[in-house]
Amino acid sequence: MSRRQFQPVIKMPPGERRSRQLRHFLAAVGRYRPLLVVSLGPIGRQANSDEEPTLPLLVVTDGTLSWATVDRLSDGEIEATVYSQEELLNELRLPGSTLAEAIAKGSVLYGPPTGRLQLLAGEPISTPAVPAEAVRT
Repeated sequence: MSRRQFQPVIKMPPGERRSRQLRHFLAAVGRYRPLLVVSLGPIGRQANSDEEPTLPLLVVTDGTLSWATVDRLSDGEIEATVYSQEELLNELRLPGSTLAEAIAKGSVLYGPPTGRLQLLAGEPISTPAVPAEAVRT
């Protein structure tokens, strides 16, 4: 068995570090087949900031993926909110829900291309989840 060489995180440029964290998280959570993963904030580093805030993501599941599992996979670097599809549809039906606007503006990182539109229309996601084409940082 060969030894894996890891580059220290502090030597990576901030944008590369964020991209790597996101790729690792999406690969790990993808094994659990979430229905949809959407970013709820900017993926790249803020223009006038040296710090990278935690990346807020929404993970939509069929009810089998727990918050504890997602939290463990995020490794404290990604702020993930987990909703079952049923809970999210109920939340989106509430008048004045700010979550609908955040989902509409966010980037789909994992899931079917029509998944976000189906949720915003109040319909369950009918297509099996597949990785989104690309994550841009």
